[in-house]
Amino acid sequence: MVSVVVKMNKILTSLILAIVFSAIVLIVVFMLKTKKEIEPEKYLKSLGYEIEYISEKEVNIPENFGDGLKKYNELQKKQGFNLEKYSGKSCVQKQFYVTSNKSKKKSEKYVANVLTYKNKLIGGDLHSLNYEQEPKELNSAK
Repeated sequence: MVSVVVKMNKILTSLILAIVFSAIVLIVVFMLKTKKEIEPEKYLKSLGYEIEYISEKEVNIPENFGDGLKKYNELQKKQGFNLEKYSGKSCVQKQFYVTSNKSKKKSEKYVANVLTYKNKLIGGDLHSLNYEQEPKELNSAK
């Protein structure tokens, strides 16, 4: 009798652990998927930008990255993105005029470019319209 009870407790415990582990995996996958599927507008606003839509266009990410694109992708990697995953693919670039940002100089005007692939956020940058300048990290507003 004792061995039957012990075996049932082990089976029940294993079943409960399997269910809990499966639930945790599903929650993590959902959270990661949701993070990347955020709308570009909501993403920019979450960084503290007030924006106005300018335009969008389809752009191709080259299969082979030249020096400039490699440098740009390093910026993307710092933000948690990686364009290498999308090499050879066509994506959508949305452009927004940044109308207000508390951490930037009021006299400067900025444009935010956001890249999406199949409605997933895959990268972006912020650049000044006042003078020639390298693109900056979108999250540099924090």
